[in-house]
Order: sequence, then C-alpha cells, then structure tokens
Amino acid sequence: MTAMAAATVAIVKKRKWPADQIWIVLCGNDIIGKGRNTLNDVNRALQTGVAKAFNIPSSRQSGSINCASPEEARAKTIDWLTAHPQAKYVVASMWADAQGVAMAQALASKGYKD
Repeated sequence: MTAMAAATVAIVKKRKWPADQIWIVLCGNDIIGKGRNTLNDVNRALQTGVAKAFNIPSSRQSGSINCASPEEARAKTIDWLTAHPQAKYVVASMWADAQGVAMAQALASKGYKD
C-alpha cells in the first residue's frame, strides 16, 4: 500500500508541483467497510504518504468520499472539484479501477491534465 504513495510522491516531485498548492481527493466505498483492514486502507496509505511528503494540511484533503459506483465517483469528484475551484494540483485516487477511471474522467471534464 505504501508503494502507491511512494510512486505518487515521485510523480508529483518530477512534475514540480508546488507543495503548498497540492490537494488530495479520494473515493472509497463504505459498503466494503470504513475501518482498518479493508480495501479503503489503500486510500488511507496513499493519503498519509502524500500528505506527509508535502505537508498537506487536512483542509486540503477530502478524506474518503463514498463512491460505490463509477457514476457516483464521477459525479462526486465533479462536485468536489466544483466546490474547490482553488485546487489546481490534485492527487486523486480510488482503489477500484472503474471508479478510478470515472474520477479521471471527472478531472478531465474540469480541464485537468493527467
């Protein structure tokens, strides 16, 4: 799980994103569980690793947004981006491929580049 955070940190550093402008948005799935020892641990590990590497305060982190389907992930990511127009550098993640793709589509629809 920490490998995903390390890879994300490396990508962000390579792109030279300003640390004080990085935001984190995460989709989880409450159906599989909210606590420890669930697939949502993947999101928690990513969030912890990226936040620590760039000293990202909780005010620039979404926490886990419940996204049980790709449609929900797309809609909720668009809602989050709309509510945070100041977020220019966004790390977005979901452990399930279909929801992750939907999040990427949401980012693209709002003008973000991959």
